[in-house]
Amino acid sequence: MTSAHIPWRQLAPFVIMSVAIGTIVQSGLAYISLYAVDSLGVAEAVAAMLVAITPAVGLLAAPVGGYLSDRFGSVPVLLVISFCVIPLVYLLGKAPSAAILAILLIAIGMVSSVRMPTSESYITGKTPPRRRATLLGIYFFAGTEASGLLTPVMGNLIDRFGFPFSFTTASVTMAAVVVVCSIFLWRDRA
Repeated sequence: MTSAHIPWRQLAPFVIMSVAIGTIVQSGLAYISLYAVDSLGVAEAVAAMLVAITPAVGLLAAPVGGYLSDRFGSVPVLLVISFCVIPLVYLLGKAPSAAILAILLIAIGMVSSVRMPTSESYITGKTPPRRRATLLGIYFFAGTEASGLLTPVMGNLIDRFGFPFSFTTASVTMAAVVVVCSIFLWRDRA
């Protein structure tokens, strides 16, 4: 790609969907230890270890995500994992036991870890070389700062309405973002 032109019609919905999924998931996972203690009666020491599950899964899932993205394309992979994470976040609020919660966290860790190399390779592949670092910087900034802003909102929802309602709200919000962005992505592909 020699032009300095950035294909925003392709990049914008992809980046918005990826950032929204990552941000919403991270804002919910910030309270997973509290959820395990308050709702499932897990011991505090065990609940503190739950936050290590999703990043640990990334050791295996991130390379798989890169492979899947190379084989099937970034857009189909992001769409599949985005639609998969919606019910996983919803089910967090319905987990009847710590074992089920751990299984959900493993699945969410897989999805989150597949999302990252898929998104980064798509952004670098669609962006001119002289703009890649800038666009990746925007992508990382958006994900980090949006998560920082959304986490207290999620905490407020949890305090006011409880965990099940908050995880349901998060999953419905993700569903809306994914549906809208996927319409733009598929329309642009056609």
